[in-house]
Amino acid sequence: MSTPQSEQPPLKRPRTDEVVPLTPHPDLWYDDGSIIVIAQSTMFKVYKGRLSQCSSVFQDMFCLSSSSTQELLDGCPMVHLSDSAQDVTHMLRAIHDWQQVVIFSVLFNA
Repeated sequence: MSTPQSEQPPLKRPRTDEVVPLTPHPDLWYDDGSIIVIAQSTMFKVYKGRLSQCSSVFQDMFCLSSSSTQELLDGCPMVHLSDSAQDVTHMLRAIHDWQQVVIFSVLFNA
């Protein structure tokens, strides 16, 4: 039994060349930051040195990158991550706000 042409699903998914506008994260955008991390449509302007200090993955990434081929925005190199913006937000808060986490755990024995 065959189905009519109009009822068959498309063979390919539609192509989406739509450009998604990037928006800075409201809390994790430091004017004096030195690198812009992009996850989904969210940009985070943070500190390259702090990322390198806290993460061997970022440290290796920065050592391997070539400054001549890097995209720049606002004078800072950009790094695109495949993680969700929510996951990157949590990671960057843990890295950049570590003092608040320590204070919270000391005050509340967490």
